[in-house]
Amino acid sequence: MVAFGLLLLWRGADWLVSGASAIAKGFGVPSIVIGLTVVAFGTSLPELLVSVLAAVKGNSAIAFGNVLGSNIANVLLIFGVCLLIANLPMKKNTIKVEVPLAITAALMLLLFSPDGQLSTTDGIALLIGFAIFFTYTIFSAYKGKNEESQAKKIAPSLNRNQAVRAFFLIIIGLAALAWGGNLTVDGASAIAAYFGLSQALIGLTIVAVGTSLPELVTSIVGVTKGETDLVIGNIVGSNIFNTWWILGLSTIIKNIQIEGDFRLDLWLNVTTFILVMIFAFLGKPKYTLKRWQGAIFLVLYAAYVGFLVVRG
Repeated sequence: MVAFGLLLLWRGADWLVSGASAIAKGFGVPSIVIGLTVVAFGTSLPELLVSVLAAVKGNSAIAFGNVLGSNIANVLLIFGVCLLIANLPMKKNTIKVEVPLAITAALMLLLFSPDGQLSTTDGIALLIGFAIFFTYTIFSAYKGKNEESQAKKIAPSLNRNQAVRAFFLIIIGLAALAWGGNLTVDGASAIAAYFGLSQALIGLTIVAVGTSLPELVTSIVGVTKGETDLVIGNIVGSNIFNTWWILGLSTIIKNIQIEGDFRLDLWLNVTTFILVMIFAFLGKPKYTLKRWQGAIFLVLYAAYVGFLVVRG
């Protein structure tokens, strides 16, 4: 169930992003807006569906662990793998705005967690953070404050057949995500019960890495094609979406009980992007993540997973 569910999540996200991007481009939406909204949202949908379904079914540790684990995997695993392929130059605006926003989201989660639950008030605060980020993204893209906004608009060019195909991809993508999310949660819960493993361990490892597959595949393809801005935007944007949008929405639907010890995970969630900022300033050229740093990310991730296994 977990394997098939993760496959559906992966393919569903791919179909959804492809369909939505085709429609956006067909209506002449700037590519920067597509990348920062459609792609970031699409690749975060697996986390959204798994977390919401897990929360509704009373598996709060999987819901909470999924987001935390995905955020940590996005930086340490995905950045690590991509950096082994090539160095990643970062835009100055990313270091000054987007990365600090990701750190802010992680800090909010850290501050909201000590009482053992995410309440409706916490969820509203997280959604407000997302609204601010989303408004900033759209505003900067259209007003030229984001360096990527220099990309040319694509003239509307969507015929009837292309439109039908794009909408079909969106529909089957959403269906695959819904089915895959349900299978993944049920299967992960069954695994945890059968082997006597904690839901937190399953959520932070199997489910988290599985729901990060869209980000991983998108990033690897982006690096091989030289689209380094896409890679960085995908990872930073996904972490912001995961914390502010997914946990915010999941908490509004049903308050999340934080069952288990997540202190290390919460602090690591904050530390990962602080490490990204430090690495970006080390050596020359400035604002560039380098291959040797990718090796450090991967070693840290391997050590973290080892710790989870021992703890779980």
